[in-house]
Amino acid sequence: MVGQQDAAGADPVGQGDCVVRRRVAEQGLGGDLIRQQERVVDQQVDDVIRSHVQQAIRPEAVALSVFGAIAALAMVVLVGQGLAQMTSRSAPDTAVLRVLGATRGQAALAAALPGLIAVLAPFRPRQGACEA
Repeated sequence: MVGQQDAAGADPVGQGDCVVRRRVAEQGLGGDLIRQQERVVDQQVDDVIRSHVQQAIRPEAVALSVFGAIAALAMVVLVGQGLAQMTSRSAPDTAVLRVLGATRGQAALAAALPGLIAVLAPFRPRQGACEA
């Protein structure tokens, strides 16, 4: 079907010219020029396709970025509230630590440590992850 002509003499697929160019290129008659032109056309087509795809996905990328920022903000707020609640519940223990000679920072760290461990636990290295 490629390179065939209909009754009017036109190539119905529109690829007859490509077939002729490939045959000339295979025979070495101006093949370098034709291959260079094909590369330029292929690059132009790739650039057009790339710009269309980027234009099509831009709204989704912006929406996902906004959603990610809102989710990160919500996580910071919720983790902060949880740590504040845990710290306030351990106020009697903090008073005992202060009487025993701990500084305010040490007492606050001792009160918040269980919550920090719970928050940081998912980020611990996996066993066997670094083995080759």
